[in-house]
Amino acid sequence: MDQYGEGLFKIVFVNEDGFYIDISKEELKKYRVVKQNIEPNTEMKYTFEKDDDGEEYDSLVDSQNIEEIELYVTQVKNNQNK
Repeated sequence: MDQYGEGLFKIVFVNEDGFYIDISKEELKKYRVVKQNIEPNTEMKYTFEKDDDGEEYDSLVDSQNIEEIELYVTQVKNNQNK
């Protein structure tokens, strides 16, 4: 999961080799993104919940246009593996 503004969305890593990716910081350094299902710089749009007076809450998201981003990754080859 990741957060942008007040919204949360799921990040799904898709490895071209089909192997599981450990999402620890050290493991992610071994991969680079080659494609994603959402175009870069796509605007995130939110609808916020409203109180009894019809005023929107600042942090209670009712809906959002992006729930999940798929990142297609490939393993970075280092000079020793060539």
